[in-house]
Amino acid sequence: MALRTWKGGRGYTFWKDDTDRTISPGDYLEYKFTCDVPANYVEKDACLVLLEKVQISADATTNDVPLRIKVNGVEMHVEYHSKKKNHDIWIGVDIGPDPNYNDKGQNIFRIENLDGSRSITLLSCYIYRVYGCTAKPA
Repeated sequence: MALRTWKGGRGYTFWKDDTDRTISPGDYLEYKFTCDVPANYVEKDACLVLLEKVQISADATTNDVPLRIKVNGVEMHVEYHSKKKNHDIWIGVDIGPDPNYNDKGQNIFRIENLDGSRSITLLSCYIYRVYGCTAKPA
């Protein structure tokens, strides 16, 4: 779902997926979204991704649980979940400055479960794009 709005020289587009998604060990989840370019578009500002309440399926006895974040097929970051099942986290990242982010077209935001034995569940994903514009769109 996408919602577009405007306020004071900035345009905003908001996408959300509030479906619980489980990523099996060694598997991945992708969110594909397209940044449109309205006639009043001036410049890229930011694109924030919030992964709400990242959970793991069981306690780990050794290392924390790694999740790789990719933007358009290129690794941006590796995040770690605590090895304790109930130590849920939220992950927020601004992919706008990443050179692989496309503010004028399609993007693929990918989360990879690098753990060999535990599943990861995301309760929701929010993507909030901000861009500069000259005036309110017609």
